[in-house]
Amino acid sequence: MNPLVTTDYLVLRKTPYAETSLIVAGLTPDHGQVHLILKGARRLGKRSFPALDLFRLVRVSYREGKGEMHNPSEVEPVEDFGALASRVGLYRAAGELARFVLANVLPGVAHPAVFQALRVALARFAVAEAEPPGLADSAHVCLHLAYLHEGGWLAEQTDERTRRQCAQLLDMALGGPLLALRPETWRELRRWTESLLRQAEFQIPE
Repeated sequence: MNPLVTTDYLVLRKTPYAETSLIVAGLTPDHGQVHLILKGARRLGKRSFPALDLFRLVRVSYREGKGEMHNPSEVEPVEDFGALASRVGLYRAAGELARFVLANVLPGVAHPAVFQALRVALARFAVAEAEPPGLADSAHVCLHLAYLHEGGWLAEQTDERTRRQCAQLLDMALGGPLLALRPETWRELRRWTESLLRQAEFQIPE
């Protein structure tokens, strides 16, 4: 029997499967993208798996199956970022961040910095009283840089000023203080990080 895996898990997508089941796609810090199959979840109703809802952080235990689908044996709620759904722009931004992660993070590949950057972004969205200008763009910048940094793609940024700015942004991405930049500056930075991603042939979902 395969060993039990217990890990933090950010729920990023739920997809109907067969007649009664659901497939949940999410991100873990040490195992990359993980897919869980909830057999009979649609027949049993939402109350059967209340913790595995969109944009929630849970502690999940599962045994690895033969393929990429795993059956969870235990799910414990940790944090709920669902409050962001009340702000349309931030909810849309959270969906864009989720699509970026699911398009670029592979199963079995550890991405602790990407996991933390996404967790921090969702937490900031959830507690925002409105939709602060620049907040969504700053989250994209932070997540992109965390991904590029973990993959070694920022090593080519040899300019000292650029390296120093990237270090400040990465600190913010991982939970450090928000940088007080103008919305147009965040938009410019987002265009820059997206250009780096395209150069490295990563996906930027629409």
